[in-house]
Amino acid sequence: MNQTIDDLDGLTQFIQKVIQILKYACHQEIDEHSAYYYRFVTYLRYLAQRIFSKQISIEKSDSSMLDIIKLQYPDAYQAAEKVLSFIQNEYHCKLASDELIYLTIHIEKLIRHTNTD
Repeated sequence: MNQTIDDLDGLTQFIQKVIQILKYACHQEIDEHSAYYYRFVTYLRYLAQRIFSKQISIEKSDSSMLDIIKLQYPDAYQAAEKVLSFIQNEYHCKLASDELIYLTIHIEKLIRHTNTD
């Protein structure tokens, strides 16, 4: 990993801020020892690396998939929109709807796992 201390600090701050937004948006604590949490953090790490290196795709994707996700997981979708808004405001980048889909699915799994324990 060819990352500087500044890169790692930025990555850590990014992940911490997203987790805080998620906890606030979902009104619950997150099980930080679950496999779902580790998968979510791994996704966030790669998302942050794409954002920081300006390698974000803003291509249009199939909106029908997003519509299905929005209907199937409304709470996770609303939380994902808040995270997306933070990312767009803080890092001045526009994300493709694919990222919103991935983010929503990860959040749904995290919420569902936390609620069942």
